[in-house]
Amino acid sequence: QGDPVHELDLALHRAAPAPIGDQLEERLRAAIAAGGYAPGQRLPTEHELCRDLGVSRTTVRRALGRLTAEGLLVRHAGRGT
Repeated sequence: QGDPVHELDLALHRAAPAPIGDQLEERLRAAIAAGGYAPGQRLPTEHELCRDLGVSRTTVRRALGRLTAEGLLVRHAGRGT
């Protein structure tokens, strides 16, 4: 089984005009819409996203928080997103 972050197109582009957090949010939204994550399937952990994408935990938490507020994700403390 491959790296869960890189199985889907979650690559971020630092030279792009869009902020990294916005890029991450949009990539996750697109992956969910395309069926890359099935309902009930866990996303990579915050730690995995930070490590594999080279972004801060704050960036990851903000992106996940916005998607949770929109109802696209459900977060469970200690169990993941």
